Amino acid sequence: MEKYKQIDQSVVILNNDLGQKRLIAYYVSHEECNVSERKILSYMQKQLPDYMIPSVFIALETLPLTSIGKVNRKALFGLKNNKLKREKDCKLARNQIEFQLQRIWEALLGREKIGMKDDFFALGGHSLLAVHLISKVNKTFNVHYPVSWAFMQNTIEKQANKIRHQNTRVMYEPLLTFNEGGSKTPLFLIHPGHGGAEAYIELANLFKKDQPLYAVESQDIYSKEPSSKNIETLAAKYVQHIQAVRPQGPYCLGGWSLGGLIAYEVAQQLSAQNQTVQTIYLLDTFLLSGEERKQHLLVSQVINELLKKNPSHLQLPLRYRKRIEKVGKLQAQMMAKYKTDPYPGRVFLFKAKRKWAISEVFAFDQNALLQNYMDTMFLKGNNGWTQCVAHLEVQLIDGDHQSIMKGKNLRQISTLLQEDIAKYSSLTYRESHCELG
Repeated sequence: MEKYKQIDQSVVILNNDLGQKRLIAYYVSHEECNVSERKILSYMQKQLPDYMIPSVFIALETLPLTSIGKVNRKALFGLKNNKLKREKDCKLARNQIEFQLQRIWEALLGREKIGMKDDFFALGGHSLLAVHLISKVNKTFNVHYPVSWAFMQNTIEKQANKIRHQNTRVMYEPLLTFNEGGSKTPLFLIHPGHGGAEAYIELANLFKKDQPLYAVESQDIYSKEPSSKNIETLAAKYVQHIQAVRPQGPYCLGGWSLGGLIAYEVAQQLSAQNQTVQTIYLLDTFLLSGEERKQHLLVSQVINELLKKNPSHLQLPLRYRKRIEKVGKLQAQMMAKYKTDPYPGRVFLFKAKRKWAISEVFAFDQNALLQNYMDTMFLKGNNGWTQCVAHLEVQLIDGDHQSIMKGKNLRQISTLLQEDIAKYSSLTYRESHCELG
């Protein structure tokens, strides 16, 4: 942190308050400087992997010292809030809804006096904390918001306004809008299996504001009954959601894991309408043969059982866990039935370099059937896509199926995605104008 030009001194400590381990950074800035916490965070994200980035930044007038001149770490834990510098734009809660939200945020983020305009994710929030946030908001206010709502309404002020003016208790937003502006071809990311559109929040934060970016939410996570029984029907609904905001192409489509397979079917259906699909981006998505689809159904049952004992999964609120398990089972059945047709367009595959070690995910249970299946999938050339894609490009990413969506691996994917979309956006624009001419 001290390499940041406006910081004189700093110390980072590991705190385990509220049962959650988090890094807290204490810093002293130049006397004449008003350091922006968001700028510090942005700077550190470029220098360090995610697990080394503090989730909380606290500005101090001076660092407390021991009698021998070393930083007094015990004193840092006991600092009173009135010794901390406050953001100038911090507002106190103005009504009961804002007050309740402020208490929820403070408990989750381990901070005091959060402002009404403070950004949840800039304060150290992430997709897992967003799940807990929405669970508490839904329970407190008797509403039913999806996890992705936390990204769209990322301040206490915005959340309070939505809750106050909400006419219905059920809220399903089919599309999560990250960026609307820009002239490049819009990218629509389809939710993965075992999760919703919140899986792309970290990726979206790495995108520039001139790239239109959306994520398609999983309705099945928030509905009592399955919305579709096969990928074709599900994709048809998603086509409608996409065309509600972008009636005409060109489109870029993509998704992680199962999301890539659904995106592939969405592209097929858009192409059948004579719409232009610029590129499909597959984030370590696999194409299964007939026998592999049958095996996947069996393996998915094993995963669901292991998932119920997984520590990360058990951190999720009970209702959300049950929905994830339900949707995982449903989508495995859909995947087992789906048969792909050849695709004449361009497909870009981000393939993980490392095979997925089950012992790293389910440390308590090394399942031989599951590991053998994952080993087989890893050895599939180009994840099996060569057989049905005419124009396939492959980029290896240094990670496994899970870790490619984190830290430096995700930053690499973000950079490559934006560069590729920009490059082919200009080509698509010229081609469309040549056809019109």
